[in-house]
Amino acid sequence: MSNIYIKNYDKSYEQLIEDKEITRLKKEKQVFFFSNDKYFFKQTDNYYQELIGAKIASHLNIEHVDYKLAKINFKNSTSFGVMALNYRKNYRVINFHSLFLEYEKANSSLENKDNNMNLEYIWQVLDYHFKNYKNKEQVVASIMDKLVSHFLLDLIIGNHDNGPFNYEILETNDGATLADYHDFGLAFQFQNHTRFTVENNTNDTFYDNILRFIELSYKEYIDRLNKMINTLTLEELEKIFKEVENDISSQIPLNLKNIIFLSYGRHRQNILKILNNKKRSR
Repeated sequence: MSNIYIKNYDKSYEQLIEDKEITRLKKEKQVFFFSNDKYFFKQTDNYYQELIGAKIASHLNIEHVDYKLAKINFKNSTSFGVMALNYRKNYRVINFHSLFLEYEKANSSLENKDNNMNLEYIWQVLDYHFKNYKNKEQVVASIMDKLVSHFLLDLIIGNHDNGPFNYEILETNDGATLADYHDFGLAFQFQNHTRFTVENNTNDTFYDNILRFIELSYKEYIDRLNKMINTLTLEELEKIFKEVENDISSQIPLNLKNIIFLSYGRHRQNILKILNNKKRSR
């Protein structure tokens, strides 16, 4: 791979943390900010999925973190993964896990939920968190609108790495927004279930959530789902593969492309079948 960012250090990873030259995030693998916190690096073996997922988000006009391949050489080790501009800088960052804890602390009589990570509950949590904002309704509506697009993208690309630590609110003194979509490493695994659902009691399969979303949503959001699935055709996916390969000046492994292409093709047909059946039943 010729088109790759390379950063060299003459210190170990541990020493760089101790010297505060990099800012580590609390993750299992190496995830940190560097170069005065300007850039974000994530160690991952699934870098092709990250690049393909980000390119899909671009084609669907969903704001996302723009990843590039990166290799970080420490004094005694090397890490390979993806990097991007630090999307968190100059914001107060609150992940959904913290928002849930805040809401639960203020509402001690709440019943235990099987899954807090659902659209219905998140709306309630955001409404509480922004209760003192003068423009609360606009802030919450804007975040939820963006969140719906992220939710639909999860369902379409089979991303099940979508728990409360994967979504963040970026706040300033003047307002707030949902962090751009990031973390595509576990996408294209359509046999798995999603952790992000429509309601607390919605089954956690991708297809049950798509069906329930269609049953409950305004036409605007059903049209959004239709537009996304009709935009991401198999022909478009092949174009995306080529764009990623041009970006990195290297070939994506053929076996990985075939797996993604065939599994997405089946998944897409299942979604189209659900949409068509619901259309005929109206």
